[in-house]
Amino acid sequence: MATDFVVSHIGSSCVLTMLVAGCAGTDALPLAEATVDTLPGGIIEVMSPGPTAWADTLGWKLVPDGELEGGIGAPGELINPGDVAVGEDGTVYVADTDPAVIKVYDSTGAFVRTIGRDGEGPGEFKVAFLAVRGSRLLVQDPQVARASLFDTSGTFVRSWSTACCYFATPAMDDEGRVLVLAMNTPDMHVSWVLYRYDTLGTMLDTLLLPEPEVEVPLWTLMEGERRRMTMPVLFSPGTYFGYRQSGGVIHGWSGEYRLVMSETGRDTMAVFGRAWTAEPLEDDRRDRAYEARIAPIIEGGTDEVQVRRQMSRDDIPSHLSAFAAIAQDATGAIWVTLDADSSLTRFDVFDSTGVYLGRVNAPGLIPAWQAAWGRDAVYVREEDSEGLPRVVRYTIVRE
Repeated sequence: MATDFVVSHIGSSCVLTMLVAGCAGTDALPLAEATVDTLPGGIIEVMSPGPTAWADTLGWKLVPDGELEGGIGAPGELINPGDVAVGEDGTVYVADTDPAVIKVYDSTGAFVRTIGRDGEGPGEFKVAFLAVRGSRLLVQDPQVARASLFDTSGTFVRSWSTACCYFATPAMDDEGRVLVLAMNTPDMHVSWVLYRYDTLGTMLDTLLLPEPEVEVPLWTLMEGERRRMTMPVLFSPGTYFGYRQSGGVIHGWSGEYRLVMSETGRDTMAVFGRAWTAEPLEDDRRDRAYEARIAPIIEGGTDEVQVRRQMSRDDIPSHLSAFAAIAQDATGAIWVTLDADSSLTRFDVFDSTGVYLGRVNAPGLIPAWQAAWGRDAVYVREEDSEGLPRVVRYTIVRE
């Protein structure tokens, strides 16, 4: 267990009283109350034995609500959409490629304009990963190790050197600070680092994400004496993080349901979570996921017997981890992905203080790395039934 998670329950405590209200009818389920403890050092711990705002999935909802207007041949046509960002006013920014450009849509999904262009000069980029806050639009280009700042009308402001080569979404917080994710791999050991800048391009500090003290199970594929690839075993617990709107990160190791709010990655501002029991992972799902993972390796020319021996299906755990992703929407609500497959994505929703509100089930697959959370909607990159790219909107209905 990571050091940040080793906390004491000694200290003053109080109970955060929540309105206890069930669903309509005589069979309404009672709701829980979140317990708030003050831990040594003044750290606040919020733990919920169950949902406090709605029972089962009878509260908030994610409702499919159309897609961006990017039909074939139209000005807003999406060729190969990548990263997506959502402004506070609902404006949607999509990084397209072939050629690289940012396409802008209003909150109804109608195309508005483009920003930037393909290249390496001022106001240009080869690959765009996006963050937007207020009137500022940030483009992180890992291919040329550079961040570029635009205003949301499309005017280029400035650029500066950043981290190279790791393709991931950046962030801008309430203070206008920029976070860019990079990956350290000393001795084949992967660790995460976040570089924080101001919008003038000055490096402010570095955030390091803590690592669990437990050993992460890995698959290592060897070709003779040469290591070809190393990857985590499917469905194994791992360290996940999401950006905080006010700055810093929310992170946790999914071998337990305990999340940490942190300003620097090294500190613990608050801890929160809920009661959790590991759910069984069905054998047919383990099989399907395993075959899908090794298929491209075998198709790439590696001997199947060797792949199955070095990447054994039996290494896959028999139970799901506590969670699989963390995101905070523009209102401050924290969406923790429990599990996602082609037909259903399950979320736990917490308020900005860490109180567990309840469960939300969304139809379809909402992968964390393909979703952009706004104030009233989440936008998801996917393909339609004919394999054409699109960006779909799920409206957040808060009841």
